[in-house]
Amino acid sequence: MSAEKHDKVMVACVTFETVMVVDPILKERPDRLHLIHFVKDPNNPSFMVYQEFYDEVCRLVRSSSPDTEIVEHKAKVYDYQEMMKTVLNILLSERGRESDVWVNVSSGTPEYSAASAIAAMMVPGTVPFTVGTKAYTTSEKDIRSLYYRDGRPLGLTAETFDLRPIGTYKVDIPDEDLVRCLRGVLEISKKSMPPRTVCINELKKQGLWNFVPEAGRGKTDDRHKEKMYFGRHYLKQWEDEGWVEKDGRTYRITPLGESMVNTFYTE
Repeated sequence: MSAEKHDKVMVACVTFETVMVVDPILKERPDRLHLIHFVKDPNNPSFMVYQEFYDEVCRLVRSSSPDTEIVEHKAKVYDYQEMMKTVLNILLSERGRESDVWVNVSSGTPEYSAASAIAAMMVPGTVPFTVGTKAYTTSEKDIRSLYYRDGRPLGLTAETFDLRPIGTYKVDIPDEDLVRCLRGVLEISKKSMPPRTVCINELKKQGLWNFVPEAGRGKTDDRHKEKMYFGRHYLKQWEDEGWVEKDGRTYRITPLGESMVNTFYTE
């Protein structure tokens, strides 16, 4: 029996970009696309540029990926709290469907980018991704005419509102011992995990092994207790965190595990 197919889903925010939103969609061809956008006053012609960008994104998706369902979400894209609520609701609704969800954190406002990245980390199985700009639509001459005043660089913003602290959420930093010991194992094998005894000896060599068996028992029993401790304290917890996964009769370190090792406690 073949495995049940999961919907591929993408989440993005539309403000003043089309290519940054559409290109990933055309490459991945998701079954469903959640698009977040906002028009402050639809009756005010000066605000309709936001609607025009959203309409153009929808047109491009429908013309090149007609099987992709577009789900519209109208929410204040400049409000961090509302972006957090909106993205979390989308991710939780898709988790009920067991969808494979990818979140474009490069599109939209800074508030959306920050909220969507954190929301993606809160919902297991969600993949946040960035989109780098390969080429720009403006030339150096255009940049100087648009972003310079009196020959001096100014940028797009001429004046700002008062600062607004954003809401914070507790996100636990990974356990230091688990990260450092996984890094120790990675230093002797980038593929499948070596036998437990080899891992334990390497951790001892690096000064990372802290388990000491109770005194008064034979060496063979001590080695057995060390292997049991390694399995219970490290392998199981690494597997629960998604940092390693079973690969036949052994384990391999996952991309998430490598990311944790390369990000935390690197000093």
